[in-house]
Amino acid sequence: MPSNRTGWFRRRSIRFRVTVAASAALLVALVVGAFALIALQRRSMVDEIDRSLRDRIVGLIDSARLGQLTSAVPVTGRETGIVQIIAVDGTVLASTPGLSTAAVLDRVRPSTGSPAYASVKDLNVFGDVKDDWRIAALEVDSRIGPVGIYAATTLDGVNHLSNRLTLLFATGIPLLEALLILVVWFAVARALRPVELLTTQVDRVDPEHLEFRLTQEPTGDEIEHLTSTMNNLLERLHDARERERRFAADASHELRSPLAAARLGLEVAVAHPDRTDWQEVAADTLEELGRLEALARDLLDLTRLDTARTEAAARPVELQPLVHTELELRRLRRPDLGYASELSTLAVNGVPELLLRALRNALDNAERHARSTISVSLVRDGSDALLTVTNDGLSIDQQDRERVFQPFVRLDESRSSDSGGTGLGLAIVADILRAHRGTATFVDPPNGGGTALALRIPTLTPNNWLPPGLPAVPGPV
Repeated sequence: MPSNRTGWFRRRSIRFRVTVAASAALLVALVVGAFALIALQRRSMVDEIDRSLRDRIVGLIDSARLGQLTSAVPVTGRETGIVQIIAVDGTVLASTPGLSTAAVLDRVRPSTGSPAYASVKDLNVFGDVKDDWRIAALEVDSRIGPVGIYAATTLDGVNHLSNRLTLLFATGIPLLEALLILVVWFAVARALRPVELLTTQVDRVDPEHLEFRLTQEPTGDEIEHLTSTMNNLLERLHDARERERRFAADASHELRSPLAAARLGLEVAVAHPDRTDWQEVAADTLEELGRLEALARDLLDLTRLDTARTEAAARPVELQPLVHTELELRRLRRPDLGYASELSTLAVNGVPELLLRALRNALDNAERHARSTISVSLVRDGSDALLTVTNDGLSIDQQDRERVFQPFVRLDESRSSDSGGTGLGLAIVADILRAHRGTATFVDPPNGGGTALALRIPTLTPNNWLPPGLPAVPGPV
């Protein structure tokens, strides 16, 4: 049941919850403060009474010890309260004039050395009137034996002031509490008014027109920060939506091209069956379907790349044997190109299949644009493994080095006239590196000519994703 009450409170508005919390905190503070103030005031007055009673007893010690007591204890103008000197058998040896001859102050057991103090309620000292009294008692030796000196004063003044303060707080605290509730209620409403305006504006956001931006006066407070954050979110959503639209349009175009080519070839063959080389038509159709299959596979791979999924499947991977094996296969397949390599022994946390895919895409891109030479280097750069694939083909302009990683981006005709690519290779490389907490960038080649693709991945350390001690594997080849 408490959880239901808590849930009910959490479902209330912020205005209601802040008001209740502030009011409850103030109420507790006021009540505690009131009780503390009354207690301190009462303690201070009682201490002052105790000092007065002690002085009264000290003034009677010598007379009690020497037996110079009369039945009536003299009272001066500076002395207050009542006094009784009582023997151990209960006989009243001396008392304040007008006080009963019976022992009425022996409700407190006297102590030796220093007086004992106690508050006694409803003590009948004068007739039928019962009051609260503060009594001090001290035992001293006299000529007739031990006697107790008792001094007492009424607590009427203390009780009266305490009652007045209690009445004052009992009246003032509810008034202050009501005033605070009103102040907090309207203050929170005023503070949340910009939030309500933002809510109204957000409700007007059209998913089809994400160029809309929230407006807020510059105040430098949390509301302005919230507005800026939401506008940044809308900006990112708008950019993502535009990229999604461009990607869908580009993907549709790329998918339509091989289908159109295959359809055209088949339509020509059907229209002129007597002049058609059906084996050639079948070969051309299979080639276009292969392009279509490769494009579909790349699109699927691009949508599956995810950092969390990659980290969950990651394991220690030695990069040097993975790169070396792939280069040996390339040398056999492309003897027309010269492959140079400089490979260091480095290990990273990653998915071997994805790392190999990124390497192959980078090498495929280099082969399509290289004139005669491709060089590959693997070195440590700080805490990262830096794999650089350089070709001696045409260079990429500085303004195009980031754009080229977007899906289906084509540069000038001299770089896009090659065949065999789907337009997604570098986009897949960038996403694979991003999923491994790395980066893929084009940099200036060391010799100043051609193109250099730099792949940077954090190296394996004991504090990386996986626990230390697992053996590193070279990955699939």
